[in-house]
Amino acid sequence: MPSRIEPSTTTIKGKTIPVSSFDTVSLEQLENGEVSAVEKLLSAATSSGWFYLDLKGNSSTGKAIAEDVDQVYHISDRYFMQPKDSKERDLQDKLLRRDLRGIIIHLPSP
Repeated sequence: MPSRIEPSTTTIKGKTIPVSSFDTVSLEQLENGEVSAVEKLLSAATSSGWFYLDLKGNSSTGKAIAEDVDQVYHISDRYFMQPKDSKERDLQDKLLRRDLRGIIIHLPSP
């Protein structure tokens, strides 16, 4: 059975707000084929659809992902700085293709 963080609250600027909980799945354990990690991932993906992917450990994939985080944020920032109509075209294109996986990025040339 997957371990879960119990629902809780936190206080921000004097206001108490609920905090969601989700499963933590170890990338290293997944790469090692550990059945419990695969079960945890499947459970999280088919229930809430959310999980935290733990990149710690000796996973070379995890290390590569961690090294690329800054680049991912940069690409994301550039995408979301586009005009609203550009992003709406992306959504319309995806709906026409029935492909809602990922984001198609139409970045203007620098």
